[in-house]
Amino acid sequence: MGDKRFIRDALHGDIELPDDARLIVDTQTFQRLRYIQQLATCHYVFPSATHSRFSHSIGAFHLARKLIDNLREKHPHLISEEDARLVPIAALLHDVGHPPFSHMFETPEVFATFADHEEWGLRIMTDSECDLSQVLSILLGESLPRLITIMDGTVEKPFLHEIVSSQLDVDRLDYLLRDQLCTGADVGGFDHERLLRSLSVSEDGHLVVGLDSVGAVEAYLVTRWHMYQLVYFHKLNMLTQAYYVRALKR
Repeated sequence: MGDKRFIRDALHGDIELPDDARLIVDTQTFQRLRYIQQLATCHYVFPSATHSRFSHSIGAFHLARKLIDNLREKHPHLISEEDARLVPIAALLHDVGHPPFSHMFETPEVFATFADHEEWGLRIMTDSECDLSQVLSILLGESLPRLITIMDGTVEKPFLHEIVSSQLDVDRLDYLLRDQLCTGADVGGFDHERLLRSLSVSEDGHLVVGLDSVGAVEAYLVTRWHMYQLVYFHKLNMLTQAYYVRALKR
């Protein structure tokens, strides 16, 4: 127990970082996420909304581990040890390619070398001169190409990718709850623990939710709608983002 590292998170409480995750988090490339704001200019509207992609990525990693554990209990022979290790790492790294101010600068109006953050993340992870790529090569070895397929959606088991990127993934579950907490927006929320427990894998290899948990999914969708209306699309947030982008474009 003394060798384990825990991070105290405002949303999830204690999050355990295994050795491989700890080595990834300690790279300069991942530490850069501490200085990238999750909600761009939302702090002009909600002063406490200064949280970073760093805390969000660790939260997504934590939820991915919980979901993988739940799915392995339901489907004991479906998820290998390798995939159980790789999926949380994919969640941990899903935002590593974000530019400053997150999605706000993810536009060809700002960058002549424009590519979306998923593409930049994959480039960073496979750049032999990058410290993150070097750590991943040592940690994962021949498993690194499979990590890439999980992240880019070409993996033969679609649910592995859907855990990280879909309409009901650990990324969205974490950022909706985290953004609600940090902005103070009172939009009701949803039971993410119940959602994680309710997810299973269909015969054709996709994530599905049982009929008895439709209410939890509805609460998630209503929360998402309200967060877009009240926070993400707030007129002052949209206006300040436009100012930043137009200034850099000029």
